[in-house]
Amino acid sequence: MSARARHGTIVVSDSDIRVEPQYLQSVIAALLAPDVGLVTCLYYGFSLGGPWSQLSAAAINEHFLPSALVGLRLGLAHPCTGATIAARAKTLSRIGGFEVFSDRLADDYAIGQAVRELGFKVAVAPNLVGHGCAEASFGELVRHQLRWAHTLRLLAPWGYAGSVLTHATPLALIAAAFGGFGATGWATVVLALACRLSIPLQLKALPFGGDTLLWLSPIGDLLSFAIFLASFLPRPLSWRGSRYVLRSDGTLGRA
Repeated sequence: MSARARHGTIVVSDSDIRVEPQYLQSVIAALLAPDVGLVTCLYYGFSLGGPWSQLSAAAINEHFLPSALVGLRLGLAHPCTGATIAARAKTLSRIGGFEVFSDRLADDYAIGQAVRELGFKVAVAPNLVGHGCAEASFGELVRHQLRWAHTLRLLAPWGYAGSVLTHATPLALIAAAFGGFGATGWATVVLALACRLSIPLQLKALPFGGDTLLWLSPIGDLLSFAIFLASFLPRPLSWRGSRYVLRSDGTLGRA
């Protein structure tokens, strides 16, 4: 598609993204700011039906999105997501076009990094876009989340390893088990669950949080911890029905 583009500004988004009517206006306004070479968006998840897609949406809304917002506020995160990549055509040409990044696992992040290396800023637009979660089976959910986990581990290996501390519920259960499930152990579990449930309760107050289900939160926590552990095992990655191996340089090869 990029070979046929004829205008000075190009806006790309993943095929499973839902946007609001003022989306382009907001994105282009951010791109017009001085020293900005690329604009991206953070995203929330919404289910397209079924329990597995609901778990996938909960993982985005209760793990990814809060972490990304905290990282941005502290200046620790520098996101560039496939949910939105908006840039001037001449900027994309200077980094080699989309073709240079076609075999990268974290192709969206790599595009943002290349723009930063030109001396431009990558701005995060003020609006969230929606990511449609369509996982129809447990296996599909696990394969999708494993690919995400490998991507995060590739981009920030030490930060990803440290994120083990964010798995409050399973860690509390492990601590309680080692303590023989005494009063202190159960109190730790209850406290961890209370902290975890505070996130979906806050999400319910947001425009996209109406379908948030509280009971999914602890289940999602346990699944997320299992995915975290599994992501350290070498294995092929699945992407839209194809299997790939992740090379040490972050590129993908057919499995």
